[in-house]
Amino acid sequence: MLFRNNLIHQARLIGLLAALVGVTACAQTPPEIADAPPLPTPIVVVATYTPEDTAVPTATAVPTNTPLPTATFTPLPSPTPEPYQFPVISAANASDIAAVNVVGSGVISEIAFNPAGDLLAVGGGAGITIYAYPSFAKRFTIPAPHRSIQALDWSADGNYIVAGADWADAYIWEVETQTLLVETSFDFYSVNTVDWSADQSMVAMTGWRGQTIIWDAATGQTLQELPIYQNTDIAWAHTGTRVAIGGLGGEVFIWDADTQAFVASLTVSTERITSIHWSADDSKLIVGNADGVVYIWDIASDTVQLTFTGHRDIQTANEQGPVAWITAADWSPNEAVVASVPRWSDPMLWNAETGEIISEFKGTAPPLQSLTWHPNGEHVVMATTGGQLYVWNALTKQLDLTIGSPSPELVSVDWAPDSKRIVTAGEEGHLQSIDTESGALERVFRGHAETRVTASRWAPDGSKIASVGFDASVRVWDAATGSTIFINAETHARLVFAVAWAPDSQHIATGGLHDDVYIWDATTGELVNTLYAVFGAVRGLEWSPDGQFVAVASDDGRVRVFNADTAELVNYLYGHGGDATDVIWQPTAANQLVSVGDFGRINFWDRDNDAVERHVIGGPFGINAADWSPDGTLIVASNSIYNTIDIWDAATGTILVTLTGHTAEVNDVAWAPDGTKIISISEDGTAYVWALPDRSE
Repeated sequence: MLFRNNLIHQARLIGLLAALVGVTACAQTPPEIADAPPLPTPIVVVATYTPEDTAVPTATAVPTNTPLPTATFTPLPSPTPEPYQFPVISAANASDIAAVNVVGSGVISEIAFNPAGDLLAVGGGAGITIYAYPSFAKRFTIPAPHRSIQALDWSADGNYIVAGADWADAYIWEVETQTLLVETSFDFYSVNTVDWSADQSMVAMTGWRGQTIIWDAATGQTLQELPIYQNTDIAWAHTGTRVAIGGLGGEVFIWDADTQAFVASLTVSTERITSIHWSADDSKLIVGNADGVVYIWDIASDTVQLTFTGHRDIQTANEQGPVAWITAADWSPNEAVVASVPRWSDPMLWNAETGEIISEFKGTAPPLQSLTWHPNGEHVVMATTGGQLYVWNALTKQLDLTIGSPSPELVSVDWAPDSKRIVTAGEEGHLQSIDTESGALERVFRGHAETRVTASRWAPDGSKIASVGFDASVRVWDAATGSTIFINAETHARLVFAVAWAPDSQHIATGGLHDDVYIWDATTGELVNTLYAVFGAVRGLEWSPDGQFVAVASDDGRVRVFNADTAELVNYLYGHGGDATDVIWQPTAANQLVSVGDFGRINFWDRDNDAVERHVIGGPFGINAADWSPDGTLIVASNSIYNTIDIWDAATGTILVTLTGHTAEVNDVAWAPDGTKIISISEDGTAYVWALPDRSE
C-alpha cells in the first residue's frame, strides 16, 4: 500500500508542476505573438527509487577557480642551412669562376662617413668598401672598374659617392644599389681630390700634376678648367658656389664657380698645402701643411686666427728628423676640437680656440693617410696607407677598434692545407694568417726587419710556415702559436727571394740574389745541403712530388733541377727569352714541370729528356707566378701587364678564362689544396678569392 500511495502522490505532484508551468507560459506571452506555437513540453526527470538501506553518495565539489592546464607548444627546430660547398674547378666549369671574396681594403687613400653617420666609405686598392656604424661590420665592396681609388666624397643627401682613380678616371655610384651612374676620364695622370658642390650638380677635382677642373655630375663633361696649376687639394663650400683650393707653394685660393673668378687668397708658407676643410658656416678654413703646421683662416677678416705647431714641436724635440707632414686635419662636428694626422707621428686632438693639445693618440702605425669624424663627434677614424683603420674614441681618448692589417703591397701568398686559410706577406716585414671566408686576421708573425717579405709558404702538414725576405733571413714559424722555430740570418749573403717545402714537411729550400740554394732542417735549423751552380737571382723554387728533386728558376732564363740528397745537377733546362720567374711540378707526375717568365711564355718540361715538351706564348706580358690545379689539368698564372689572372688548360695550352679585379700588378697566385678555390694577391694590397659561386639563390 505504501509503495502504491507513493506512486500516486508522485504522479499528482508531477501533474501539478505541469499545470503550473503551462499557466506561467501563457501569462508571459505578449498579445502580438499569442498565436505562436506552444512552448515545447518540458523534459520531466523521473526520480529513481533508492532502497532505504543504501546510502546516497555525497557529490564532490569541483573548484570553479582552478584553470584548465594550458597546452605547451614546442616548435620544431629550424633546419640550419648547410654552408655552400664550393665545387672543384675544372676545364668544364672554369668559365663560371668569379671573385667570391676580397680580403682587405687594399691600399687606403681616403675615408669618409656619410652625412647620416651610419656608413663609412673606405677608398683604395679594392675600390670602395662600405662599413656599417657603429658595428664597423663590412657591408659590401664597390669595385673600381679599372684603377685604384685615390679620392672620394659623399653627396649631401648620402645617396651617392663620387670617386677619382689612377689615370684620372672618375666615377659616380648610387650607394644603395651599387650602380655605376657616371664613368668619365680626364687628360691628366691621376686624381688627388674630389668634392661635390652643395647642390650636387657639379664635382670639383684636382689632378696629380696640379690641374683643377669642375665637371657636370650628370654627364661627366668638363664645365670649367681653372687657370692655375700645381694644386694639391680642393673643398667646396657647404653653401653657394665657392671652392677652396690648396697649392704646391703654400697658397690657398678661393674660386667662385658662378663668376669664374678668384675672390680671396692666402699664403701660409712655402710648403705644399695638404688638407683643406670649411667650417660649417663657411666663414673659416682649416688648412694642413707639409711643414707640419695647421692653420685656421678667418676669410672675412683675412687673418690667420690660429697656428698649431704641436706636431712639429714634438718631432723636433724628439730629434725625429724632418717635420711632420700633415696629411689631414678637420674640425669636430661642433668645431670645438680639431683632429690632425701627421704622416709619420702620432695624431692629436687639440682645442680649436686655443691650440692647447687635448690628447695624443699613441699606438697608430704610420704612414697615416686620412681621417674622418663621425657626425656625432664620438669617434674619429684614421687610416694608414697600408690598409689599416684606427677607431679612436674622442670622448675617452681611447682606441676602440682596429680594422684590417697593415700591408700596402702584398708580395706572397699560400694556402693552408685545410683550404680555408692563407698566409700573406708584403712590404711591412711581417706575415699574416687570414680566414678567407670571414676575412678575419687570425695571427701576425713579426720578426723580419721592416723590409719586404718576399715569400711565405705553409708546410704540407699545416704545422709550420716558412718565410724569407730582403733582410737576408730564413725563418720557420709555428703556425698555431706564431712563435719562431728557427732563424738564420747569416748564411744568405744577400736578399732572399724564394722558399719551398719538401713533401715531408721537415725540410725547406731557400734561394736568393746571386747566391746558392740551401736545404735546411725545418725544425733544428741545421743546414743539410747546398745546391751550387746557380747563376743570377733565384726567382722560383719547388720540390718534386716524390721529394727527390728541387727545381730552381732564375733570372738568367734557366731552370735547373737538382737531386735533393746528393746536390747533383741533373737537368739544365733553358728556353725562356727572359727571366724565369717561377717553376711548378706537375702534382701527379714526378718528371713533368712547368716554368713561367717574361714575355708570357709557359714552358712544359719533361725532366727525363732535358727538353721543352711544348711551350706556350701567352702574349706581350710577363708572368710573375703560376700554380697547378691539384689534379694537374689546369694552370693559373698572373698577367703582370694587365693586372689579371689567366686559367690555362694544361693539355691544350689555351686560356679558358681571364679574371679581372685587381687594380695593380698581380704578384702571386695559388690553388687551394682541395681544388675549389684560387687566391691571388696584388700590389694594390688586396687578396682575391676566386671560386664557383652559389647561383641557386
